Amino acid sequence: MSSLATKDRKCQVGYARGLRFRLGLYANVSLVSLLEVPGWQHRYAESIRYLYELNYFDTRSPEVVCGLPKFLPSRRLNTIRSFTFCWTLPKPPSLSVEARNCCQEKKFEQAMRRCNRYQREWIQTWNSLTTMEGLVFLRIEMNTVGRESVTGVWEGSDLEIMKVVQIPETVLLVMEDESARRMRRLIKAPNLTIVGILEEEVQIKKHAT
Repeated sequence: MSSLATKDRKCQVGYARGLRFRLGLYANVSLVSLLEVPGWQHRYAESIRYLYELNYFDTRSPEVVCGLPKFLPSRRLNTIRSFTFCWTLPKPPSLSVEARNCCQEKKFEQAMRRCNRYQREWIQTWNSLTTMEGLVFLRIEMNTVGRESVTGVWEGSDLEIMKVVQIPETVLLVMEDESARRMRRLIKAPNLTIVGILEEEVQIKKHAT
């Protein structure tokens, strides 16, 4: 490979990393608006294969997660192998029994009927995660607002929807430690591991030594 070609590839990889950064961290910018910026479409086309060579994505935005199946071609979406989602949740979704049952049957559109906006976003997010057919590892960090460890406002029924995400070999749910201990007793799935924030930190330190 010539030095010019090598330099060009490095530029494209660098741009791809920048694109991933924008998709992951700019929670208030939609994918559509990013791709409508002058020059983005051309550079996106040049860099897209390098973007997916990285095949690891992270975001803090439920809007990004909900939008991925719509704005990324399925062949690109399915190259994502590892996905981390840090999710701030002010309260449980508190879905009706009917909506929860529809979600378990993956009838998401039907489940969203008579739901409020917050509940619809909750359902759409999990629906999007079920469409990522190449996903191997999914890490969801739930930042529940308030004293969840004391009040215990989240119930096992709120997280039953996680069971619909069956494609990844590993689904790792990270949450407040007391909540994690409680949810481990309530939610079971073959690919699901629930750990507390402090528990995860201890595990990381053990592997680092």
